Amino acid sequence: MSTNPAAPPVLVVGSCNFDLTIQTDRLPGPSETLLGGGCLGFPGGKGANQALGLQRLGSPVRFLARVGQDHYGQQILEHLASQGLDVSHIAADRDDPTGVALITLDRVGTRTIVVAPGANNNLSATHVDHFLRDAPSGALLVTQLEIPVPTVAHLLRLAKRRNLRTVLHASPAVSFPIDLLRLVDLLVLNQTELQVISGRSAQHLETAAAAAELLLAEGAGTVLVSMGLRGVLIARAGREGTTGCSNFIAGYKVKVQDSNVASSAFIAGLVHRLSYSQLLPPAGTTDCGCPPTDDGGCADSQLEQAVRFGLGCMAVSLSRSGGQASLPTADDMQSFLQRRDDDHELQTSDESGALHELAAHASSIRRRIIRMLYAARSGHPGGSLSIVEVLTVLYFHTMVYNPRQPDWPGRDRLVLSKGHAAPALYATLIEAGFLDPALETELRKFGSPLQGHPDRKRCPGVEMSTGSLGQGLSAANGMALATRQIHQGYRVYCIMGDGEVQEGQVWEAAMTAAHHGLDNLCAVVDYNALQIDGSIGQVKSPIEPLPDKWKAFGWNVLNVDGHDLADLCGAFDQARQTTGRPTMIVAHTVKGHGVSFMEGIIEYHGSTLSEDEVRRALAELEAAS
Repeated sequence: MSTNPAAPPVLVVGSCNFDLTIQTDRLPGPSETLLGGGCLGFPGGKGANQALGLQRLGSPVRFLARVGQDHYGQQILEHLASQGLDVSHIAADRDDPTGVALITLDRVGTRTIVVAPGANNNLSATHVDHFLRDAPSGALLVTQLEIPVPTVAHLLRLAKRRNLRTVLHASPAVSFPIDLLRLVDLLVLNQTELQVISGRSAQHLETAAAAAELLLAEGAGTVLVSMGLRGVLIARAGREGTTGCSNFIAGYKVKVQDSNVASSAFIAGLVHRLSYSQLLPPAGTTDCGCPPTDDGGCADSQLEQAVRFGLGCMAVSLSRSGGQASLPTADDMQSFLQRRDDDHELQTSDESGALHELAAHASSIRRRIIRMLYAARSGHPGGSLSIVEVLTVLYFHTMVYNPRQPDWPGRDRLVLSKGHAAPALYATLIEAGFLDPALETELRKFGSPLQGHPDRKRCPGVEMSTGSLGQGLSAANGMALATRQIHQGYRVYCIMGDGEVQEGQVWEAAMTAAHHGLDNLCAVVDYNALQIDGSIGQVKSPIEPLPDKWKAFGWNVLNVDGHDLADLCGAFDQARQTTGRPTMIVAHTVKGHGVSFMEGIIEYHGSTLSEDEVRRALAELEAAS
């Protein structure tokens, strides 16, 4: 691969490991032994992965690392050299063996990793001094935390003195002096690492943004929080430590083959793009808090482009297997970016057609919600809009029912436990043919079947009268238990709010469902991170990490993008195939989703929409449909 001579070399300081991967159907529990499949061995280590990823994309690279004088070390050196990477700064250590990573990978791409650092632990400040002796001013320096933290600290301090732009991949999640963040121009980490370093929960976009702001306040210039296939949160520091810019860049949806080098592929793509710009100068900000471009403008859009390119590199890597062999080349990326569609999804034509139909239903349901709320002059727009995709997939992909016979005994049941989102349910029942569209104007009217909260005695298609939060899952348990007695084979679904799961009755019901092994029950938490009194972190922070709590209660837990129709279809399909335990789908959503001026705004939890707001909302939704 030829490199661009106009770009300064990217300096990478990090680990070299040999990765041993065992594939299993599922990950083992504590003290459990599993029989796995084949064991594969590949050169790895975050430092080597990132250096090679940059090399394959065409960036000039200098890489400092250490391996052992053993078979694994020799394999690593031969492999990297064969790929064209300069290995002159990789020394063979006489005292310790090459680092080894033991990886367990399950059938859906989830993995566990334990690293024995070996020779990586001997990378010292002296080696760093020699490596940076002739480093060109303004070059990008990339490092990680698989080498000793004191070495990383020395490296960052020296880099600052030499006017290098610094990128710290804060992985693995180890303890390090927080004052080092002031030496980091770009901090990259995932949600788990963010939670460990900040001391704050970071499971949701809203809570991750708050946790990232704490790291910005400690001096980090820009924080990128990787959220897997969902995308990346960008948080940038403004003046006096405040958050100047914060936004989310959606990822690309691909079928995951191997996630082992995905984070390194992202880093490589991101840094490759940044190496041709001055997006991370050591000083100077514009009024919005973003570093200036050469013409004094905001560099935010250029950073977003670099993040998108990194996400593309990650998607290509995820869709392949073979460790470092999955890292994309420049030609791979050109081909990938040419093939992508406007939605950043790679789908077959049949899949695209089905998803297009679901998207059309979701858009129609959203417009119905807005019209209904305006006619009523009251209601709950935020939490209604956040569950539209969940309801769309349930009623037009997953559930079995007959709208002409809403009481048919064999129907699947849905309990909307967060009853204040009734407008979303009513709009979906109209869309699915249960209700007359003329009822759109009757929300919250005296004598109407569309009351402010669902009433099963008045409204066809409503399975339970809800509104008093925390009770729906108990009723869903009863329905799921009943079908075992009467042998009708229906499934039961329950949608709850994330604020609602602060209710104690929810966890009593969670224990009951797991105790009875209710695999015909699937619950969904609308995880939009906002409730009537504030964010869930402000009201009751111990509710997080939410997915882990449901796992601890014996549930099969699936984390999904609650606005991604393909993700939701896959999750509900997987729930149907799960045996022996109930399934919880944690749907990561945005309150008010689909209407830009309502998204993430707590005031739209319960709000009277003005005529102007309705006009703007409907125009947005119409334009997006």
